[in-house]
Amino acid sequence: MKSLARALFLVVFLLGTLSCTDEDSLYLTCPPEGRQLSCIITLSGEIISHSPILQHPEEFINLGICKPGITSCTEVVDDGVIRYDVVCEGFIAPSVELCDQKDNDCDGEVDEDFDIDQDGYTQCDPRGRDCWDDPIYPPAQLFGLSANDARDFNPGAPEICDGYDNNCSCLNRSPIAHDSNGDGRKCACSSDPTCFGDDCCDTGVDEEIMPVPCYDGPLSALLDKDNNCHIGKRLCTNGNRTACLGQGLPEIEICNGIDDDCDGQIDNNIEGGICGHNELGICYYGDNICLPDASEMICIGASYPQNEACNNLDDDCDGIVDEDLWNLCESGCGSGVAMCFEGNWINCTAPQPGVEICNGIDDDCDTLVDADDPDIDECICSLGDTQACTSPLPMFDIQTDQPAAPPYDACGTGIQYCDENGEWGACYFFAPVEPEVCNNWDDDCDGIIDGMADSCWTHPDQNVPPSDIGECALGTSTCIAGNWGGWDDQNNFVPDLCQGQIWPAEEICDNLDNDCDGLIDEDLNPHEKVDMVFLIDGSGSMNVVINNLRQAMATYANDFVQAECPPGSGQECHRFAVLMFPGHAGNVCSNGPAYVSLTNNGQGGSLVDVAQFQAALAVPPNVCANEPSLDVAHLAMNPQDPAQIGFRPDAYPYVIIVTDEPAQTWVNISDADVGLLSSSCMVGSCQPGDPYEVYVITAPPYFLQWDLTTLGDPSRRKSLGEFQQSVVQGIAILQEIFQNVCLP
Repeated sequence: MKSLARALFLVVFLLGTLSCTDEDSLYLTCPPEGRQLSCIITLSGEIISHSPILQHPEEFINLGICKPGITSCTEVVDDGVIRYDVVCEGFIAPSVELCDQKDNDCDGEVDEDFDIDQDGYTQCDPRGRDCWDDPIYPPAQLFGLSANDARDFNPGAPEICDGYDNNCSCLNRSPIAHDSNGDGRKCACSSDPTCFGDDCCDTGVDEEIMPVPCYDGPLSALLDKDNNCHIGKRLCTNGNRTACLGQGLPEIEICNGIDDDCDGQIDNNIEGGICGHNELGICYYGDNICLPDASEMICIGASYPQNEACNNLDDDCDGIVDEDLWNLCESGCGSGVAMCFEGNWINCTAPQPGVEICNGIDDDCDTLVDADDPDIDECICSLGDTQACTSPLPMFDIQTDQPAAPPYDACGTGIQYCDENGEWGACYFFAPVEPEVCNNWDDDCDGIIDGMADSCWTHPDQNVPPSDIGECALGTSTCIAGNWGGWDDQNNFVPDLCQGQIWPAEEICDNLDNDCDGLIDEDLNPHEKVDMVFLIDGSGSMNVVINNLRQAMATYANDFVQAECPPGSGQECHRFAVLMFPGHAGNVCSNGPAYVSLTNNGQGGSLVDVAQFQAALAVPPNVCANEPSLDVAHLAMNPQDPAQIGFRPDAYPYVIIVTDEPAQTWVNISDADVGLLSSSCMVGSCQPGDPYEVYVITAPPYFLQWDLTTLGDPSRRKSLGEFQQSVVQGIAILQEIFQNVCLP
């Protein structure tokens, strides 16, 4: 390090000034016009020019970054006094030495303060940082190295296998690579002595170190190329050389066609030893000999085990003579086996002839089983067979071998045994059988035969499950003399009859659950409140029809009265109106309107209760022809209500047209015109898209004249002839109409 004064010089270009007056003695810093003098600036700010008389100090000669400046003078008049300002331009003084490949302190040496170990490499060396000169990371954290030792660590040093960053290649990498193995030690190898492989050391430490050839055996073994001996190599891992890896050393010579002991000879000096199985029975040992050409050991002179034979010798060399030997043998009754003993076959197990009994075996070996005569089946069972029984009666007590006491002499189940004569013996009572079954037998031994009853269901459609919901009921089937059945209306027992069952039926309006689904009168499209308007042809030919209609309506009068909305209010749910067409004035049809209302509720409308409706039907009809039925139907279903029917907003509108004439009009109204209104009800409780409940009772030839009016539905067109025939027929038609008005 240079003197403190030199360290204080500026590194950048300095601009110094010096003033003098006419009265001052002029220094040689102000050159004659047209001349320039080199100059320096001292620490006190004094400008010194170079001249033959005054020389610059040695340290201001052009060394490193230092160089002298050039003087210039400026004349200045201040209060009448002339003075000259001298300027030293371009002067660069010595500065503190930096590590930047420059001689900052101008001592002739570059970066001399940054080569701590004096090995010619610095912290900013373009060839790479010197890892010992780095104050933060000494090489491999070896803080105690002397300067002489530290010279061995620099970018020009060779990398050796010692676990240290000898050539500083780790330090000169990205800081993230300084601890690439993640062990907390920077630019070093793992502290784990068991670590093996290239990842033990941080990147750059012990890198690219070549393996060293090695061999731990005798060198003479390597001279023969036809053996398995060869050199290995020592690797550098985790800062140390490994043992000699992969070398081939001499081994014990074996018979394999290889020079295992690397002595230049194949399969020599092999100790074969004895060979063979053992020295028991017929066996004895031999000697192992290596056949060079075959490269395998063979056993010479040994005797080996054989399959054991019945010869009083130990053929299989297990120390036992003639063991586990069996042979087939025969007699007149069949085959068996005999065992070997001391070289002889003894104890043949073949069956011998005996007395024939019923046991499923040919005891006397005459080829006939359980018989002496091939044409006679002498045994119906075999000795020892058993079977369940309920006969012959009486059943016996197995303890006393006497008939059992009642009821056990004829109940439950018994057991029979087959005797040696092939016949079934007595039936011995065994136990009651639970539960009693329908078989004309006292199974449970309670003294009663059958008589049990059970529920039944015999609907022909298997998809209809048994049910006792609503009007449905399961039937009863009774067991009599082993048959299930029931009694008919004449009290005769009929097998397979399910007595009293009731199957699901079509739901009808009767306040009952006919289809047994838990719902009453459902899916009948019921309307809680109905306004029913009858448009009736008033011609004389309609007298019988109108009278029958009035009588038929009487059948439903009580039902309509009982239907109260809300329940218990005393107010009938349903209302009725009668419009008869055409109207008349003074008994002249042509003078009258298209219709006349026979009902009046006194409130500007035509809807009345059932009693007033029946009274209105008793009014004599008009006697007119050319009845405008289409016109009246069009007026009745007009949402503007020109007929002043007065449909209630919470009731559903019904329109029933009754006529014995063709569909007629006075004002060119067609079936299509009426159909437009009937298909789109806009009064009462109708919702958008709902139609009127409209029906036409007329002669069948006129049905199609009302096709669109009745929504194209043939079920809405009823035959007038049935009303003309009888009240009963009229009731049937009203039933079809009222099915959508389910009454209580």
